[in-house]
Formats: sequence, structure tokens, C-alpha cells
Amino acid sequence: TGKRPFDVAVSPDGKQVFVSNTWSDTVSVLSVEGDALAVEKTIATGDEPRGLCIAPNGKTVYVALAGAESVAEVDTQKLSVSRTFRAGLEPWHVAITPD
Repeated sequence: TGKRPFDVAVSPDGKQVFVSNTWSDTVSVLSVEGDALAVEKTIATGDEPRGLCIAPNGKTVYVALAGAESVAEVDTQKLSVSRTFRAGLEPWHVAITPD
């Protein structure tokens, strides 16, 4: 992965792992093959990615961008940032609620 990994999230099907890399401004996507992990792609997300979470349907990952004061939305099919949302000062964590 990149420099200074901060958070890890596993897809609902267990086939992908997402790792935020704070000092690289990226999220690494790892594919799970049995007991092995392989880097599938590294996604440029924005300044200082910190916490991340995966939507229950597994189609979207949300990444708190502390340095950009925003949250990036990552499409897990295209493995790219689909959009960003403004957030408060230095967001470090994100979570999804049922409602």
C-alpha cells in the first residue's frame, strides 16, 4: 500500500480490501485470493485520506479527506472517485447509518 496507512475496510463479499494511505493521498484496493492479498489498484483520492467505510451494498466507499475538508465517494466497480462532498474541518472518520 501507500505511505502511512490509516484505515481498512473489507467489502461485504470479502473479495476486496480498501486501505487509506494518509501520506500518499490515495486508497489502495487489494483483492483477496484465498490467504493472499494483491494490489488491484491505487486510487488518488485527495488530501490526507483518513477513515473510510463501505456502503452495505458494496458499491461505494466513502473516504474522509482531512486535508481537503471533504469526503470522497469511490465507485467500487470503476475503482475511481465519482464525486466529493464538502465536510467540516478536518474529517477523520465516516460512517453509514441505516436511514
